Amino acid sequence: MESYLRGPCRSFFRTMYRKITEADIEEFGANYRGFDSEKNDLIDLYKKYKGNLNRYDLAIVWRSTYSFRRPIYVSK
Repeated sequence: MESYLRGPCRSFFRTMYRKITEADIEEFGANYRGFDSEKNDLIDLYKKYKGNLNRYDLAIVWRSTYSFRRPIYVSK
């Protein structure tokens, strides 16, 4: 079973989706951080976790050491 998942399934997946590179990830970050999509995600997470910053911080996309301060920066 495991070899099947590495063979035909992987081949099929690769025909549908290309391999993600570090450059792709960096590009996503550059186009996400500081833009409306990030702001909307932060607001949605804050509402979802009812202000519980411990859970909220763990769910943030592109999390970093200054994640707790990000909502302040984004809301300005």
